[in-house]
Amino acid sequence: MPQTAAPIRFPSILTEDTLAAGSRPATEGAPGRIEFVQRFDGSLTWWNQERKQGKSPVANGAAAVPAGHYTHFHPGIETRDAQGVLWMAETCFDKDVSLASESAVQLAGGPPFAAAVKVEGPAGSEKFSLSLADSADHRLTFYKDGKRVDPPKFEILDETGKAVFASSFSYG
Repeated sequence: MPQTAAPIRFPSILTEDTLAAGSRPATEGAPGRIEFVQRFDGSLTWWNQERKQGKSPVANGAAAVPAGHYTHFHPGIETRDAQGVLWMAETCFDKDVSLASESAVQLAGGPPFAAAVKVEGPAGSEKFSLSLADSADHRLTFYKDGKRVDPPKFEILDETGKAVFASSFSYG
């Protein structure tokens, strides 16, 4: 009769993919800490070298993560508006990190977030680009109730405040 190991408990949320039926977590042992230079509360989604995904809460810029080797990180901030809609701002970056049990690794990124509009090109053929990034210049994406938000719209107003042009930015 096969033996079943007792469940291993981490202070992070492991996804169903990580805990597939009958398998052990891809990372085991006491957790380490991922710390961000900027302090914030939110969440950290991570992928290890076996491409297994997990999610840990971030409190005051730190997340407990199982010891192991990681390759991708998505730190994010979540909030609900007055109507109860869940909004999330999330960055995405690749970084090889080896995290030992009871150790800490510091990563750049997280809030504050910045938006910048750049205008290029000759008069009459201007090109507008919108950049949304975190404190380490990682790109920023917004989600509403788990779905990516449509690209923002913009208007160009004349000196009287009348809209003379309207369009949308595009992703990519």
